[in-house]
Amino acid sequence: YDLNPDLGGPIKRQKVWFYIGGREQNVYRTIPGVPGLETNTRLRHFSNKINYAINSRNTLIGFYNWREKFDPNSQSATVSAEAAVRQQGLAHTGKLEWTSVLSNRMFLDVFVGHYYAINKYRSHLMNFEEVSSNDVPPGRLEITTGVTSGVGSVRTPVRSRPQLSASLVYSPGSH
Repeated sequence: YDLNPDLGGPIKRQKVWFYIGGREQNVYRTIPGVPGLETNTRLRHFSNKINYAINSRNTLIGFYNWREKFDPNSQSATVSAEAAVRQQGLAHTGKLEWTSVLSNRMFLDVFVGHYYAINKYRSHLMNFEEVSSNDVPPGRLEITTGVTSGVGSVRTPVRSRPQLSASLVYSPGSH
Protein backbone atom coordinates (compact mmCIF):
# COMPACT_ATOMS: atom_id res chain seq x y z
CA TYR A 1 0.00 0.00 0.00
CA ASP A 2 0.99 3.64 -0.41
CA LEU A 3 -0.63 6.37 1.73
CA ASN A 4 0.12 10.05 0.96
CA PRO A 5 -1.89 12.51 3.09
CA ASP A 6 -1.04 16.21 2.90
CA LEU A 7 -2.46 19.58 3.82
CA GLY A 8 -1.40 23.12 3.07
CA GLY A 9 -2.58 26.65 2.60
CA PRO A 10 -2.54 30.12 4.05
CA ILE A 11 -2.53 30.66 7.79
CA LYS A 12 -2.77 34.41 7.37
CA ARG A 13 -3.59 35.71 3.89
CA GLN A 14 -0.57 37.17 2.04
CA LYS A 15 1.58 36.65 5.18
CA VAL A 16 2.02 33.01 6.34
CA TRP A 17 1.61 29.79 4.36
CA PHE A 18 2.17 26.18 5.48
CA TYR A 19 2.44 22.68 4.04
CA ILE A 20 2.55 19.35 5.86
CA GLY A 21 2.66 15.92 4.28
CA GLY A 22 3.36 12.33 5.11
CA ARG A 23 3.83 9.08 3.31
CA GLU A 24 3.86 5.45 4.31
CA GLN A 25 4.70 2.96 1.62
CA ASN A 26 4.91 -0.80 2.08
CA VAL A 27 6.26 -2.84 -0.80
CA TYR A 28 5.72 -6.60 -0.56
CA ARG A 29 7.78 -8.64 -2.96
CA THR A 30 8.82 -12.18 -3.74
CA ILE A 31 12.59 -12.66 -3.80
CA PRO A 32 13.62 -13.73 -7.33
CA GLY A 33 15.30 -17.12 -7.40
CA VAL A 34 14.34 -17.98 -3.79
CA PRO A 35 11.02 -19.88 -3.91
CA GLY A 36 8.62 -19.17 -1.06
CA LEU A 37 10.59 -16.23 0.36
CA GLU A 38 8.76 -12.91 0.53
CA THR A 39 9.86 -9.65 2.11
CA ASN A 40 8.41 -6.24 2.89
CA THR A 41 10.22 -2.91 2.52
CA ARG A 42 8.68 -0.04 4.48
CA LEU A 43 9.32 3.63 3.69
CA ARG A 44 8.00 6.52 5.80
CA HIS A 45 8.33 10.24 5.13
CA PHE A 46 7.15 13.35 6.93
CA SER A 47 7.66 16.88 5.56
CA ASN A 48 6.61 20.32 6.61
CA LYS A 49 7.26 23.78 5.29
CA ILE A 50 6.31 27.27 6.35
CA ASN A 51 6.72 30.54 4.44
CA TYR A 52 6.53 33.85 6.24
CA ALA A 53 6.39 37.13 4.33
CA ILE A 54 8.14 39.63 6.57
CA ASN A 55 7.11 42.35 4.15
CA SER A 56 6.59 42.64 0.37
CA ARG A 57 10.36 42.25 -0.28
CA ASN A 58 11.52 39.73 2.37
CA THR A 59 10.47 36.14 2.98
CA LEU A 60 11.60 33.47 5.47
CA ILE A 61 11.20 29.81 4.54
CA GLY A 62 11.54 26.89 6.95
CA PHE A 63 11.54 23.24 5.87
CA TYR A 64 12.01 19.89 7.65
CA ASN A 65 11.88 16.33 6.31
CA TRP A 66 12.12 13.04 8.20
CA ARG A 67 12.60 9.72 6.40
CA GLU A 68 12.71 6.13 7.62
CA LYS A 69 13.52 3.02 5.60
CA PHE A 70 13.30 -0.57 6.75
CA ASP A 71 14.38 -3.30 4.33
CA PRO A 72 14.45 -6.61 6.20
CA ASN A 73 16.17 -8.82 3.64
CA SER A 74 18.52 -8.29 0.70
CA GLN A 75 18.64 -11.99 -0.13
CA SER A 76 18.26 -12.96 -3.80
CA ALA A 77 19.26 -15.71 -6.19
CA THR A 78 22.80 -14.29 -6.16
CA VAL A 79 23.00 -13.22 -2.47
CA SER A 80 22.94 -16.09 0.04
CA ALA A 81 21.02 -15.99 3.31
CA GLU A 82 24.33 -15.75 5.19
CA ALA A 83 25.43 -12.68 3.19
CA ALA A 84 22.03 -10.92 3.13
CA VAL A 85 21.57 -7.85 5.32
CA ARG A 86 18.75 -5.89 6.90
CA GLN A 87 18.77 -2.13 6.49
CA GLN A 88 17.15 0.30 8.88
CA GLY A 89 17.77 3.96 8.17
CA LEU A 90 16.72 7.39 9.36
CA ALA A 91 17.40 10.71 7.69
CA HIS A 92 16.65 14.29 8.73
CA THR A 93 16.88 17.30 6.42
CA GLY A 94 16.17 20.86 7.46
CA LYS A 95 16.67 24.34 6.09
CA LEU A 96 16.06 27.96 6.89
CA GLU A 97 16.14 30.39 3.97
CA TRP A 98 15.81 34.15 3.64
CA THR A 99 14.99 35.72 0.29
CA SER A 100 15.08 39.45 -0.27
CA VAL A 101 14.34 41.68 -3.23
CA LEU A 102 16.87 44.47 -2.65
CA SER A 103 15.87 46.53 -5.68
CA ASN A 104 14.20 46.06 -9.06
CA ARG A 105 17.60 44.70 -10.25
CA MET A 106 19.04 42.91 -7.22
CA PHE A 107 17.95 39.75 -5.38
CA LEU A 108 19.51 38.11 -2.27
CA ASP A 109 19.10 34.50 -1.13
CA VAL A 110 20.69 33.15 2.09
CA PHE A 111 20.33 29.49 2.97
CA VAL A 112 21.42 27.38 5.95
CA GLY A 113 20.57 23.70 6.14
CA HIS A 114 21.59 20.38 7.58
CA TYR A 115 21.34 16.76 6.44
CA TYR A 116 21.83 13.89 8.88
CA ALA A 117 21.39 10.19 8.14
CA ILE A 118 22.16 7.01 10.01
CA ASN A 119 21.79 3.54 8.50
CA LYS A 120 22.05 0.29 10.39
CA TYR A 121 23.03 -2.78 8.39
CA ARG A 122 22.97 -6.19 10.09
CA SER A 123 22.72 -9.78 9.06
CA HIS A 124 19.07 -10.58 8.49
CA LEU A 125 19.63 -13.51 10.88
CA MET A 126 20.13 -10.99 13.73
CA ASN A 127 17.50 -9.12 15.68
CA PHE A 128 17.86 -5.32 15.32
CA GLU A 129 17.78 -4.80 19.07
CA GLU A 130 20.68 -7.20 19.72
CA VAL A 131 24.03 -5.64 20.49
CA SER A 132 25.87 -8.90 19.86
CA SER A 133 25.15 -11.69 17.43
CA ASN A 134 23.82 -14.32 19.82
CA ASP A 135 23.60 -17.75 18.21
CA VAL A 136 24.74 -16.34 14.87
CA PRO A 137 28.03 -17.45 13.35
CA PRO A 138 30.70 -14.76 13.56
CA GLY A 139 31.40 -12.60 10.56
CA ARG A 140 34.76 -11.91 8.99
CA LEU A 141 37.03 -9.15 10.29
CA GLU A 142 39.69 -7.87 7.90
CA ILE A 143 42.51 -7.10 10.36
CA THR A 144 44.39 -4.67 8.09
CA THR A 145 41.35 -2.45 7.40
CA GLY A 146 39.03 -3.16 10.35
CA VAL A 147 36.15 -3.85 7.92
CA THR A 148 33.67 -6.53 9.01
CA SER A 149 31.49 -8.58 6.71
CA GLY A 150 29.39 -11.73 6.77
CA VAL A 151 26.70 -12.99 9.06
CA GLY A 152 27.83 -11.52 12.37
CA SER A 153 28.73 -8.09 11.03
CA VAL A 154 27.08 -4.81 11.98
CA ARG A 155 27.67 -1.57 10.08
CA THR A 156 26.22 1.78 11.13
CA PRO A 157 27.42 4.54 8.81
CA VAL A 158 26.45 8.09 9.78
CA ARG A 159 26.34 10.97 7.32
CA SER A 160 26.10 14.56 8.44
CA ARG A 161 26.37 17.50 6.08
CA PRO A 162 25.81 21.12 7.12
CA GLN A 163 25.12 23.55 4.29
CA LEU A 164 25.43 27.29 4.00
CA SER A 165 25.07 29.37 0.87
CA ALA A 166 24.33 32.90 -0.14
CA SER A 167 23.79 34.40 -3.55
CA LEU A 168 23.38 37.92 -4.74
CA VAL A 169 21.91 38.26 -8.21
CA TYR A 170 22.10 41.45 -10.25
CA SER A 171 20.12 41.84 -13.46
CA PRO A 172 21.08 44.66 -15.83
CA GLY A 173 17.41 45.07 -16.83
CA SER A 174 14.54 45.44 -14.37
CA HIS A 175 12.48 42.36 -13.55
